[in-house]
Amino acid sequence: MTTPPPTRFADGFVQPNRHITARLTAMLNLLLSAHGGGGTMSAASKGAERELFVNSFLSQVFPPHFRFGSGDITDSEENKSGQLDVVIEFPNLYSFPIWHSAPRLYLAEGVAVAIEIKSDLSNQWSEVEATAKNIKSLRRRFDDYRIRELADRYDAMNDGKSKLRAYELREAAACLTAPTEDIPLFVVGYNGWANAETLCKHLGNSQVDAVLQLDRQFFVARGSGTVVQDMGPMCLMIFLEFITNCLHVTPPQSSIFHYATQAESGGVAGSDQQEGPGTTNSGPSLRSDPVTRRRTPGS
Repeated sequence: MTTPPPTRFADGFVQPNRHITARLTAMLNLLLSAHGGGGTMSAASKGAERELFVNSFLSQVFPPHFRFGSGDITDSEENKSGQLDVVIEFPNLYSFPIWHSAPRLYLAEGVAVAIEIKSDLSNQWSEVEATAKNIKSLRRRFDDYRIRELADRYDAMNDGKSKLRAYELREAAACLTAPTEDIPLFVVGYNGWANAETLCKHLGNSQVDAVLQLDRQFFVARGSGTVVQDMGPMCLMIFLEFITNCLHVTPPQSSIFHYATQAESGGVAGSDQQEGPGTTNSGPSLRSDPVTRRRTPGS
């Protein structure tokens, strides 16, 4: 096999690993050929072909403990995303199917990243923007948020001891590393725009986090300003790298029983409304206080 020429990336030249390049080239060709072969099929058939991206690529390259499904995402304020093509879950939380392989209902805190797959980005970008608007309305409430929420309740009690507890809780929350409250949304297009500049312009005016365009081998990420072109199949590897970054941020999960109690709409300490497990109308319970839970009696 002929060694591929060096490819410009960032401020210097890199020599792609020729073995990985050959494998990614084959995978990219498979995806594009399968999509091209279904170009004259019905919309339903095209939808089934887009699932090839999951069955022959994503689920094959990532370890088996990650689950790739589709369905709706909801958060603790009852917002809902609408059905998404691909949802990748954190491996430490559950989701709700109706039956095996059916679309699932996901809890926002259990979702690492969502992916939309389109046949032609230039013709379907309005659909992408509508999906992005829905999914970006969702909020993931991890343990750091719950601790700060509890600190606010202690503050509302308005006495010196409670103020100190609120300060300790906020210090504890600041020590936790958590993903962003919004859910990352990536978009994959088999076809799209002729140049990366046009893709960047559309991405910059949207809420989408990153786009992979297969026919031109473009990858563009909004937040980091990453623009990859002229690297051929290595666009797939960079796409996988961005997904991996989302998967490896281990969220400090809190109890998600607030989905059952609708505690998000509860009042502050001293209100007459029951706050759910761990709190009562007399103020925050120490059972819900993570700082108190970590202390030993008499400390």
